[in-house]
Amino acid sequence: MAEPTSRTLGGDAPLTTARKPDPTAEGLDRAEEDFELVGRTVTINRPRQELYEFWREFRNLPLFMENIESVTLLEGGRSHWIVRGPAGSDFEWDSMITEDVPGELIAWRSVEDARIQNSGRVEFRDSANGRGTIVSVTIAYDPPAGKLGKAFAKIFRREPKIDLLFTDVVMPGTTGPELADMLRQADPGLRVLFTAGMPDSPLIRTCITGNGFDLLPKPFLPAQLIAKVTEALERPLERAAANA
Repeated sequence: MAEPTSRTLGGDAPLTTARKPDPTAEGLDRAEEDFELVGRTVTINRPRQELYEFWREFRNLPLFMENIESVTLLEGGRSHWIVRGPAGSDFEWDSMITEDVPGELIAWRSVEDARIQNSGRVEFRDSANGRGTIVSVTIAYDPPAGKLGKAFAKIFRREPKIDLLFTDVVMPGTTGPELADMLRQADPGLRVLFTAGMPDSPLIRTCITGNGFDLLPKPFLPAQLIAKVTEALERPLERAAANA
């Protein structure tokens, strides 16, 4: 359960890593002690306004949130959510928008008579290096008792499936191998395809080709990228995991 605390305990870490997350500190509408808090912060290489407009159309959520079956828009800023649960079960509730700042944030909460009380908030901020937008999503919910509560927790905590990581070897602030290592801690079988402009450099030989990873030298044509991605995706998971 979420324990009341100050925002400083969570710091700037993603909410899934905060030690004692608190819905009130995160600006959410639900503040009861028994509410659970989950969230995610990612950087997306798209303009802030574009991402806001995509999120603001709640019917788009099933396109990238795996467990959401549908969101139907109602009158008065309300929407009806259907979320897939285990063993063919569904959770349904109505939500209403509580805050809407174009290009910056969207907040919502379930109506008072909803079966599962919850609230959410998504914020959009320009990244410090000017490359893309930082998107922070937080959801607070009152978990039902017993098996139903455990199933509902899994709905919000379930990780999206990543089939392939395609990344440059050299990037600002981190490196491709470091990024791959972080993601592979959660998914050891993750397929990785690197790209670099100097494929014969000592770094590439030591960290990439020397460890059996795939490399697509720059510059490359679209057809070459498609062929290399196809080759990586068709590789058996056992071999991909062996390269971890």
